[in-house]
Amino acid sequence: MKIKNTILQKNESMLLVMLLKILNYLKMKTMADNGRFWILCLCFLAHSWLFAQCYEPIRNDGIDFYNKAQYTKALSCFMAAQRCQDKPDNHDLSKWINNCNTKINSAQGKPKPPSKETDTKKNTQTEQPNETNNGYAKQERTICYLPVIKAAQVSLSCDNYIGAKELFMEAQKCPDLPADNELALWIKICDDEIMFAEGVKEFYTPYYINGNEFFKRKNFEKAKENFVLASKSEYIPVNSDVTARILQCEQKIYEKRYNTLREDTVNTTLWGKEGVFMGSVQYNKPNGKGVFLFNRDQLLNRIEADFDNGDPVGIVLCVFNNLDEFLGTVKDNDFETGTYKYANGDVYTGAFMQRMPNGNGEITYFNGGIYKGIVVNGKKEGFGKYFDEKGELIHEGIFTNDFPEKDYPNRVMYVSFNWITIPEGTFLMGCSAVRDCINDDRPAHSVSLSEFEISDREVTVSQYRTFCEATGRSMPSKPFWGWDEEHPIVNVTWNDAVAFCQWTNCRLPTEAEWEYAAQDAKEQQQYLYSGSNDLREIAYFINNTTSVKTVGKKKPNELLIFDMSGNVSEWVQDWFGAYTQSAQENPKGPTYGTHKIVRGGSWNDSELECRITYRGKSEPNSSTNFIGFRVVRKR
Repeated sequence: MKIKNTILQKNESMLLVMLLKILNYLKMKTMADNGRFWILCLCFLAHSWLFAQCYEPIRNDGIDFYNKAQYTKALSCFMAAQRCQDKPDNHDLSKWINNCNTKINSAQGKPKPPSKETDTKKNTQTEQPNETNNGYAKQERTICYLPVIKAAQVSLSCDNYIGAKELFMEAQKCPDLPADNELALWIKICDDEIMFAEGVKEFYTPYYINGNEFFKRKNFEKAKENFVLASKSEYIPVNSDVTARILQCEQKIYEKRYNTLREDTVNTTLWGKEGVFMGSVQYNKPNGKGVFLFNRDQLLNRIEADFDNGDPVGIVLCVFNNLDEFLGTVKDNDFETGTYKYANGDVYTGAFMQRMPNGNGEITYFNGGIYKGIVVNGKKEGFGKYFDEKGELIHEGIFTNDFPEKDYPNRVMYVSFNWITIPEGTFLMGCSAVRDCINDDRPAHSVSLSEFEISDREVTVSQYRTFCEATGRSMPSKPFWGWDEEHPIVNVTWNDAVAFCQWTNCRLPTEAEWEYAAQDAKEQQQYLYSGSNDLREIAYFINNTTSVKTVGKKKPNELLIFDMSGNVSEWVQDWFGAYTQSAQENPKGPTYGTHKIVRGGSWNDSELECRITYRGKSEPNSSTNFIGFRVVRKR
């Protein structure tokens, strides 16, 4: 009968092992479908049934070990029996555990090495002959493996993986260890669970705790940030509610902003452009008076207006980086009617479409001329009248592409340039320690630029004259040496240069682009001047001339760009501002300022002022006989 019970216990143990494997597998997986959920329920019921027959067998094994004076193993059984679900209320385990501890302590006080005969007696029990063995010799059977395995499985069911591993390792030492045991697998499972628990402790729990603390303090943004970090950990407990906590934070953040009109700064978009709004905010959108700054657009700079649900309404002031300015009304997110002031001094008043002058309007040109009539995309295009600065009617009729239709065939004019492609790259901008530096051109800092194209020569008198004739402008005042068509144009303001660029569909180079091209697009500075350390070799300056000279006559730099040092200083796009030491990518300079940058030195400058890194400056509406410009092709 006892052999039969032993076989039954072994079968139950094997079934328990299989069920624990299933439970362990399902524990690692998501219970997204009902099928897995019901499998888990069935496994739980089977597990509960098995462990309902736990207490009595383990306690009996403990008593057997106690009677054989194997008190340590007996203690392990009694401790395991305490975890059994079918343990009765009037159990006597405490008595047995105390007895074991007393015996163990007594044995430790008087250590005696056990003899082989004693070990055999302790680890064996004699089974008397009965009807089944027909009086054969005594059969001895070692009982060790099953009790330890049962105790290990109890620890495993309680998620005590460290204790379970110790018991599985102890079972490996049992004399009655079965050949087909799976202890190595169970030890690995325990190791994996222990490692997972350590990962949860190190990589998940700190963020989760921080998230809870910030949530209690009502700092929901920080709480969400920590919960998100916890959710990205590889070690997430099966019962984790971190996803729900993230949703709670988002809800709180929304509630915090909901229906609260206040002064704030938010990142948002307008007209498809990203930017920052500063002003009254409601529903986390511009709602009330404020300023919107476009931070990723080369043209748009800011809008001052009243906003409704993120859109400008009523009268708006829109200022552009090229100094154009619009003041007027908007409708359906578009300019409706108003006044557009161009950087070159022209002014348009009338109707708009897609934020461009379109419809009936009036253009007052900076030279005093006035056009009244139909305008398309900012140009005279249709019936209209043109008056000179004295108010006398010059032309009345149909205009095409800004010119009277009858004169148009003879007024097609254009300016061509020889373009030099400058590859993308990174270089050191500003004055380094080995050069003679002044405060304005330091600290040196890293700048990365995209590819661009720049004209190989400065804009000439001939090219600028073509522009003036085509647009009705007057030439600037003549320098004391007179006009030469191949000289660089001078006596032009920064606004004049911008107007020329708009007409030719070009733009001024940024300060970083200018210096990169002057340095031959190299990572480190090679020369003091653009193309050489000998200024006389590549430039006209105060020591070898008394006026400007024909463009392109001196030696070019390695990129075949002429006169970047000397001849005339050159307007660039940027407002003047102090350098920073941080690395930059495609910098455009400050948003506001009082002076524009001029670079390269001129016929009237010293060697110091002709250095590549030297920074000059002048007011954008001023002009001199030693400042001109070159252009960059628009992209």
